[in-house]
Amino acid sequence: MDQNKEEVDIFYVYRAFLNRLRGFFRECFKAYDFIIKKWVLLLILLAVGIGGGYFLNSLKRDIKAADILLKTNFKSADYVYSVVESLNAKITEKRETKKIFFKQEGIPTVFAEMGEMTLEPVINLRDLVEGYEPNSPDFDGILRYVEFEFEEDGEITQIAETFTGQYKYHKLKIVVTDSTKNSVIDTLISYINKSEYLTEYKNVYQQTLEDGIKNNQETIKQINEVIATYNKHESLPTKSSELYIVDKNFSVAALLASKIELEKEIETFRREMVELDQVVVNMNQPTLYKKERPLTENNMVIVPLLLIFGFLGIAFARYAYRSLRSFSEAQS
Repeated sequence: MDQNKEEVDIFYVYRAFLNRLRGFFRECFKAYDFIIKKWVLLLILLAVGIGGGYFLNSLKRDIKAADILLKTNFKSADYVYSVVESLNAKITEKRETKKIFFKQEGIPTVFAEMGEMTLEPVINLRDLVEGYEPNSPDFDGILRYVEFEFEEDGEITQIAETFTGQYKYHKLKIVVTDSTKNSVIDTLISYINKSEYLTEYKNVYQQTLEDGIKNNQETIKQINEVIATYNKHESLPTKSSELYIVDKNFSVAALLASKIELEKEIETFRREMVELDQVVVNMNQPTLYKKERPLTENNMVIVPLLLIFGFLGIAFARYAYRSLRSFSEAQS
């Protein structure tokens, strides 16, 4: 008895499912017939939408963009990020008030045609570990505890923001209006380099390098004098003419090693001083290129779709209203 009841229940469920499926396909074919019947009107809406979208696109300014590869000297990356963030805060103001404000603040008015800039580091592990001894705890900590994200090809795509300031190269992306000239890139780099804070930082860093070179040269001079005296088998002189230092464990090799390290430091300092003209260097010298609008911003796509789906939505609402009214009248 129970088995027969279960078979009957399954049969009714199956028939109910078929009825629902049949009803679904019936409604789909009704919608298809409606679209075929109204194809002329839909075609007109499509043409009107494309024409209206083209007109709206003509009212919007085209956009240009550039990807600038920057090299930051003097370990100034953190300060460069601060300058860009400060400029971004001013750029996002209303366009009508920006030019007047920029002129009052001594900021190039061409920046009023810019959108918000983005600055991100070019990740290079060599920059990150440079200056650490391989066996130092800090070097070990970086390798053990820093979180890295990799692409499928093994390239590092993201790293802890804590180390942003330690990278030498950074990508600066800018967006400008179509009327903006390529000279805006040089104007922007010049503005960053002439930033009051970065100029002061550069001067301090420059003085530090000069002091380092002088100190190393003085130390090398003293080492040469000590070695020369040692070679003559004389006591090492001191500031007092009455005192002499005799060190039996005196190591010429250690002094020569120190001298070599000091000379390497001097060479490094001088290389850095060659680039003292600029805190930020434009490495790739890019030109502005026209940025294609995404589909979500193309009115020639959006407007026709809005008209067509709006018409179909109204037609569906009318059909649903009529169906519900017929259903309610039939029940009564």
